[in-house]
Amino acid sequence: MDRIEHKLRRGESRPREKESSGGLRLGVCLLIFAAAFCLKTFAPETAAELGGEVLRRIDGDLDYQAVFAAVGSFVSGENTLGETVAVIRTLGSGEAGEEAAPVPVSAPGSEPEPVPVPEARLAPGFEPSGAAEDALRTVTLLRYESPARPVLAVEEVPELPIAPEPDLPENVSTAGETPPFPVCRPAEAEIGSAFGWRVHPVTEDTRFHYGLDFAAPEGAPVYAFADGEVLVSGSSETAGNYLVLSHGEGWVSQYFHCSELYCEAGDRVTRGDVIAAVGQTGTATGPNLHFELMKDGAYVDPAPCLP
Repeated sequence: MDRIEHKLRRGESRPREKESSGGLRLGVCLLIFAAAFCLKTFAPETAAELGGEVLRRIDGDLDYQAVFAAVGSFVSGENTLGETVAVIRTLGSGEAGEEAAPVPVSAPGSEPEPVPVPEARLAPGFEPSGAAEDALRTVTLLRYESPARPVLAVEEVPELPIAPEPDLPENVSTAGETPPFPVCRPAEAEIGSAFGWRVHPVTEDTRFHYGLDFAAPEGAPVYAFADGEVLVSGSSETAGNYLVLSHGEGWVSQYFHCSELYCEAGDRVTRGDVIAAVGQTGTATGPNLHFELMKDGAYVDPAPCLP
């Protein structure tokens, strides 16, 4: 055993030859063939154990001459099978009697160190360069168990106070009343601006919008909201051409920005009658019908009252 280890150390101190002569290879192959034939014939179990160990070592990056020397020592009777297998096993972890150096372990949460790997076995004629060469020469290994993902403490963010809306003007009713009589929509169009606080489209300041703006085209018909009487048929710089209708029981409707008015003060109208045409007179950014509804002198949101 000591003689074999001495031979191995002496053999490892010399640099390996990259190319063996043809005669040496032929002689080694004949030696292995003869040894394998004898073992296979007279001791098949021993041949299987020794052959498996040799193949595992040859498959790695190992000194083949040292392996063959160990096998030859067994064939010549210098060592037993157990001693020979033990010597071959030491070849995979450095010199006999030495333990393999521990692999450095990266602490969880730190960047793992690049670990050099043996020279890649490349196809004949293939010469890697640049990033390909770096990828073949170095690999980053994570040598620790990934810890369970920690539950991060979420910093509590205080709720920001929501700016309260301005109080409703005193002349706006909050009773939520609806007319006790049949009504209809004053225009066949979508509502473009609702009842409440808004940025005025012309002055660009915040103002309370006392009605609904129907986005109807120029000349579209305007309908009487309900049966009633025309109180005012007039014109102003802000409202343009407008009408005011009384429907009884304290309910009044108003129609602004009309292009034409089809009735006069004192006229009786029926729900759904065409009383005017949509326009953009007065302070308006385009054709629309501004419709307002009042109950006992206070403005009411018309939207809940419409069918």
